[in-house]
Amino acid sequence: MRIIISKFLIILSLAVMILAASVDARADNAPAVFFSALADIPAMRGLVELEDYTLAYDKPEGRIIEMVARIDGYDYEDVRDYYKSTLPELGWTAKERDIFTRGGEQIRFDYDTEEDNGEHYKFVRITVEPLLR
Repeated sequence: MRIIISKFLIILSLAVMILAASVDARADNAPAVFFSALADIPAMRGLVELEDYTLAYDKPEGRIIEMVARIDGYDYEDVRDYYKSTLPELGWTAKERDIFTRGGEQIRFDYDTEEDNGEHYKFVRITVEPLLR
């Protein structure tokens, strides 16, 4: 009887470990979420788009979009690292720190911190605009 209970506990433990691993794998392979203002730019986990701070213009030279996202639970370097690795997969080329180009556009990331009632909040401003020629 002890052998049966021991084998059952081992099998149960393995099943729990496999289930936990599959949940972690699904979280890492979750579908990408994109900004509403920049439908072709993925939103890093931890960025909260502040839609009230979005400006968008269409010009003959191309689009101009400026949007702001609050950074929750991450540092500026985490955001930089994410976009440094993600944007090239989408055809963007790094030109300078926080500036990438693709076709006739450039995307720029600017970072800021604000304090409100003793709380510090981190933000990233993302601007897409035509390249100046």
